[in-house]
Amino acid sequence: IAQLKQATSEPGQRLLSMLNFEYQAIEQAAKNHPATLALSQVTEHILPPAIMVLVSQLNHDAEALLVTGEKLTRRGFTTLNIEAAKRS
Repeated sequence: IAQLKQATSEPGQRLLSMLNFEYQAIEQAAKNHPATLALSQVTEHILPPAIMVLVSQLNHDAEALLVTGEKLTRRGFTTLNIEAAKRS
């Protein structure tokens, strides 16, 4: 997205617009996701440079955890994403 912001062509601008729309939708969904809300509560009790291990076996959590982890990293936290294997 950062590189597309420099593009001046109409197709480049259309692609940028679509990607921005998708990114905003992902961020909005992540904002209301239970994992995001839980991690927000955790950060009220710990300070950076704490390390948080994010574990989930649900693939629909992936985008929310990725967006939230990115924001936590910018705040000085270290996040480790681990996908738990499902047991049959």
